[in-house]
Amino acid sequence: MDDLSGTRKEWMLGNWVNDAMNCAATEEEVPQFIKNAKNLITTWGNENSDILDYSWRLWSGMLDDYYRPRWELFFKVIDESWKKNNIPSIRGVEQQLKGWEWEGINSPKLYPTEPREMKLK
Repeated sequence: MDDLSGTRKEWMLGNWVNDAMNCAATEEEVPQFIKNAKNLITTWGNENSDILDYSWRLWSGMLDDYYRPRWELFFKVIDESWKKNNIPSIRGVEQQLKGWEWEGINSPKLYPTEPREMKLK
């Protein structure tokens, strides 16, 4: 899905982040604008936000770098609990996910801004 959405400019996280960066008045503001752009489409708050997927975007970059790894972490935590014969703590899972989400929001990683051709396998 990430490859498919990357074939359309309007479905690319890179354009959202790039547009936000271009609004910065100084180089010092750029990291904050990147963070804010990512925050607006994910947690809409801070590290302890109770909002999940505020504006869910199925954009290239979001799928491979945010949603898929987050689901992988979710299932890893659940699986580890079951292997120990424990009932998974949803609050515990949420706390781990929140920390991971916040790291991603604060990452300065940039994404492609030009659509790419999708190669069929």
